[in-house]
Amino acid sequence: MLRRIHLWLQRAVLDVPQLAEVVPTLRQAARLYGEGQYEECLSQVMAVGRKLEESRAAQPTLPPL
Repeated sequence: MLRRIHLWLQRAVLDVPQLAEVVPTLRQAARLYGEGQYEECLSQVMAVGRKLEESRAAQPTLPPL
């Protein structure tokens, strides 16, 4: 999931630079995953996913996650 969101963001942020605001949360999720804190990581990833889905609703030209 982390990799999928990362790859999606790499493409989407070119069209919608405001999406970059989720990068710190995504980095924190990756750090948590690396530390074996999987529940906390999942919580962060879900928060990012919700934010990106909201952005997609506002910007229908963005590709699906």
